[in-house]
Amino acid sequence: MQFDAELLLLAMAPLFLACIGWEAWHLQRTRPGARLYSWRDTLCNTALALMHQGADKLAWLFVIPVYACCYRHWRLVTWPHGWGSLVVLFVAQDLLYYVFHRCSHRVRWLWAAHVVHHSSERMNFSTAFRQSLMYPVAGMWLFWLPLAVLGFAPQLCGRIGDLGSPVRHLRRGRSGRAAGVRHRRTALYVQPAEGDVSRMGVAVCRPGARARLAQQARGRIRAAGVGHGIPRNARWGKPEL
Repeated sequence: MQFDAELLLLAMAPLFLACIGWEAWHLQRTRPGARLYSWRDTLCNTALALMHQGADKLAWLFVIPVYACCYRHWRLVTWPHGWGSLVVLFVAQDLLYYVFHRCSHRVRWLWAAHVVHHSSERMNFSTAFRQSLMYPVAGMWLFWLPLAVLGFAPQLCGRIGDLGSPVRHLRRGRSGRAAGVRHRRTALYVQPAEGDVSRMGVAVCRPGARARLAQQARGRIRAAGVGHGIPRNARWGKPEL
């Protein structure tokens, strides 16, 4: 069976938009003073998402041939089309995303691009749209090269990563507000926000540990006055997360 990542992304888009609408409505009713949504911020997130997609489309014109070269000459196996290979691809990509995201919080060159994602002062589902145009220049695509070597088609190496992004941010938006530890702007993390989908299983299997981490984090954050986003006096040359 042929798998089409583009069709699955289109099918997921209404669900993600519905979650944003529900969250905005729910927060307006339950926490009207929090102002976690604003038209200005949400429109900015959307504009950045559209520009990010445009930059990605241009980048794929140069990146896909590189993936294809690795696939032709150095692939270790050839995976058949089907849901089984999709599951393996999703898990492998999620692990590589974890490496990319962790490096983005620790390597200055990558942080210079990734900092855009953390520039909003509001933490909500629409913040997932706030992506950087500079990811292709920073070299995000290099992290997916092992997928081509593992035998996955070049067209899937980049697109499959988009499938995990909504899941990551839906999880991060809810658990982050509950624990107060994700998407923050200083090094006061108890649990960093690298945020791969695979860690959802850890949170489900160890709810007691997660609750203890959240309680400790809330105490430290209240003591330090940590906020979401990038502080006005940020030292832009150094990752603080």
